[in-house]
Amino acid sequence: MLLLKIQRNIMKGSPNLEKIERILKTLDEKHATDIKIMDLSDIDLIHETMIVASVSNIRLLNALKDYVVEDLEKDGYNIHHVEGKGESDWLLIDAFDVVVHLFLEESRLHYALDRLWADKIVEGVKQ
Repeated sequence: MLLLKIQRNIMKGSPNLEKIERILKTLDEKHATDIKIMDLSDIDLIHETMIVASVSNIRLLNALKDYVVEDLEKDGYNIHHVEGKGESDWLLIDAFDVVVHLFLEESRLHYALDRLWADKIVEGVKQ
C-alpha cells in the first residue's frame, strides 16, 4: 500500500512505526478520509505521533474507533483510554505515544487541528 510505504520512509526512525502502520492500515481499510500524521517527536509532549482522520457520519465514526482499538489490542498494543462516545463528533484514542483523533468532517473543520499543527504534518499521506 502506497500510504504505508511513504510513511515508512518518512518516519523510519520512529520506535512506533509498526503501531502507526497498524492504525493507518485500519483507517484506510475502513474508509477514513483526509488522514494526516503529525510528528511531535521534536517537542516535549506525552505523544510522539498524532494521527487525524475524518469520516462522513456518526455511525462510521464510532465503528472506526472500535476497529482501531480492536486492531491495536489484537496486535498487542495497549490503549490508555478513549474519549468521546455515542453522539460525539470527535473521538480520541490514546495509545500512549500515539494519539488518534477521529472527526466528523464538519467538526474537523471547526476544531482545525490541521491548522494548529500544520508545521508538524508529515507529507505524503493519502488525502
